[in-house]
Amino acid sequence: MPSRRQLLLASGGLSLLSGCTELVEPDATVESVEVELANGETEAQEFHVALETDEGLGEWQTWTVPPETRRTVTLDSPTERVPAAVHGVVGNEPVRASLGRIDFGSETVCLRFVFYYHIVDDDEVELAEIADISCE
Repeated sequence: MPSRRQLLLASGGLSLLSGCTELVEPDATVESVEVELANGETEAQEFHVALETDEGLGEWQTWTVPPETRRTVTLDSPTERVPAAVHGVVGNEPVRASLGRIDFGSETVCLRFVFYYHIVDDDEVELAEIADISCE
């Protein structure tokens, strides 16, 4: 069986999905998109993250995360667009996480993702949705 790295390279990098492929309810308003960046390496790493909407991929945003550190960041997200996925690159390894179904009707929601680099497994890069909650 091919490794995750081989699959990423063979698929052009961004076609693998973590999570579901359904979108946010059309009446829901996304107030914020937070991503926890976690660097398990002994050197600082640059994390590049972009939000995909129904109009395509937005601007890439970059944060440097010190060694063996976690940092939560908030993505710039257009309030009038429907988020579809979050894309990330760290250590030349691209990943993508699609949004799960958000079923809050017309409520305002906050999205939360984790983007881990060599935290659980030395070769593992993970980007996944962990929560879609009603904002208070």
